[in-house]
Amino acid sequence: MGTLTQNPTSPLPESFSDAEPALLTVKEFLALRNPQDKSHPGDAYETTLATLNHSRLQPVGSVFPWTGARREKKLIVLADPQAPDALVYRDPESDKVVAVLHDGTLYRDRFYPIPNWYVSNRSLNGRSETVRVHIASEREVKYPEEYVIRVDDPAARNHENFPHLLQRVLIDGMRFEVRSEQRPRLDKLDTIVFLDPSGLIVAEGSNEWGATLLRVAEESQGRGIGRALAAFWYEFNPKSTSGGFTPSGRANAIATWQTRVHEFLSRGWYSALVREGRMSQARVKEILADLPKQPPKRRAETERVEPEADLRVYVDDDGIAFVLYDARFLSDRDEKYVYGYGFLRSSTAHGSFFYRIEHDAKYLKLATAIGLQMARDQGEPVYVAAAPGDLIEWEVVLQAERDGDYVALTEDVLPLKALAAAERRLRRKSDPYREIPNSLLEIAESKWS
Repeated sequence: MGTLTQNPTSPLPESFSDAEPALLTVKEFLALRNPQDKSHPGDAYETTLATLNHSRLQPVGSVFPWTGARREKKLIVLADPQAPDALVYRDPESDKVVAVLHDGTLYRDRFYPIPNWYVSNRSLNGRSETVRVHIASEREVKYPEEYVIRVDDPAARNHENFPHLLQRVLIDGMRFEVRSEQRPRLDKLDTIVFLDPSGLIVAEGSNEWGATLLRVAEESQGRGIGRALAAFWYEFNPKSTSGGFTPSGRANAIATWQTRVHEFLSRGWYSALVREGRMSQARVKEILADLPKQPPKRRAETERVEPEADLRVYVDDDGIAFVLYDARFLSDRDEKYVYGYGFLRSSTAHGSFFYRIEHDAKYLKLATAIGLQMARDQGEPVYVAAAPGDLIEWEVVLQAERDGDYVALTEDVLPLKALAAAERRLRRKSDPYREIPNSLLEIAESKWS
């Protein structure tokens, strides 16, 4: 049971809503929220980032890529009905995006040649309809899925659908925008969403057949977002009720009640209500009877500023492998601090080629520039025509030129040798036994496997 504070730390309101959680026992509060005492299994409402951020892409047809005379497996073609000339090609077996067509440019996996047509899901006079596709240029890319955003941008759509900004909040060190489809009206159940820094919906409060439906994406659960959503929702919809609790929904309701009761205790409002004769001591004890001694763990509300990346470039002693990483890796060997990786090999048939070159999306250009500079420092052009080399998107580096089957820099783009020497010097204090290079290479190899 909580301890009553004798003196209020903030003014006691003149009145409270009939739905004020702190003036009810936990059983009364649950009955208020879920008057029909309905329950649903935990998987009744599948809630993930994917389900909350609905894609406009719909299957419109299929196509068989051709390699020479051999027909490969079928691909599914998807499009936004509002922009039918922009297409996404997906392999249904692996659920992998293999190509994206946008503004006439086809960004594709090197192993998936895409024809300039597809077979529509619609039929004409009982026969399949062939749709011609305008492909003005092609570009082989390592990760075609990174280009889907050009065709289907959920962040832009979320800001369009929920234009009214209610507030910016900080939860568990991350900033969220609380938005709605319009300025919320009292007890009208207008949809409220929480957007993460990338613009994706991570939580949503909405009207489900006249009842409240609060959902938090599985990827974001356990951070206190559900309680924050409930607080916003019931501020605007104090009389709304649930159509039934899932186990997590019931737990969130109890946490909401506990948080508000502890807030009353810390402000001294129960003592003030008793002194003013607005509540009896017995009623306060009844409310507090089911309250845990410890308040729900409150997430720090101070802003945790993510420091700017302190980039380092490791180059091995032979000058044929590099890892682009953040200095934080030195104390926390987590793959999230590894941003790029490349490994040169050589064959008598082709000369030097990248057996592997990988990168996080943000560091495509930098990782590619490092790889090309490393090859230049070796005095070698890079074979890019086909296997056994990995795909390198050399076009993103303006100083790179292709001559036949090979690509080379026309001038230095990075002082790579100096950067590598500085990395070794700065790492020495944290790595007296030279263990970090092995960790860097092992983690880099496995991160993109």
